[in-house]
Amino acid sequence: MIHAYYVWSDNVAKLHDQFKVFHKNFSQIQFYPYKLINKWEHTEFGNKEWFHSLWQKTERISHILGQTPNRYSLFIDIDVFIYNEKKLVDFLQKTAQDSTFIAMQEDNRNEINSGFLWIKSTPKNRKLFRDSSRILKWYNKLPSPMHKIYLWMNIRLTKLVLADQTLINDLIIRREIRPSLIGDKNCCWGKNEAKKHHLFHHAVCAKDQEEKISLLQNQYNKFQRLTTKSVLKEC
Repeated sequence: MIHAYYVWSDNVAKLHDQFKVFHKNFSQIQFYPYKLINKWEHTEFGNKEWFHSLWQKTERISHILGQTPNRYSLFIDIDVFIYNEKKLVDFLQKTAQDSTFIAMQEDNRNEINSGFLWIKSTPKNRKLFRDSSRILKWYNKLPSPMHKIYLWMNIRLTKLVLADQTLINDLIIRREIRPSLIGDKNCCWGKNEAKKHHLFHHAVCAKDQEEKISLLQNQYNKFQRLTTKSVLKEC
């Protein structure tokens, strides 16, 4: 059984409802939701509320890793649809034989996407997320004019373009953590075309929850048509 953890808040309640319905009959992956403390109606990309939410997400990952030493956990965003539960579980378990840090690839770049992480709770990984959470926490507390100074003094960066994702990608290089990347052979990224061999889809680069919901459903419909045709051909 895989334990999968995710966060949500009231401003993405519709997306959360869809995520729950889509995965409700899964038997090999157990999902554990955590509701973020969110006082704001909107958390647009790059604003203060968005950064605060991603700090809470990172803090949650750090907490789970701290409570589950030597165990693998899946950390997943709610704009992800898992297409094939059994094949995904088999894939993750097989990949875990060679790596303690498995993540979705950020499009075609050699970077992780923090929306899908399969991580073993090792001392190195626990410290990575503990430090990431601490840095994001203080980044949020400081006034904007201090952000560049704080980041440069702590990690020699001047901007967190993708918040937790930028930070983690930087730290894994510095600490010689070598993640295994799940590329487009196994997953559909954003608005790329769904393929019959994809294990899941992550609806990144959509502007709001309505667009994410539409993208998730449209891509799943394409995936169903492709897999149906494949079955018919085999028959």
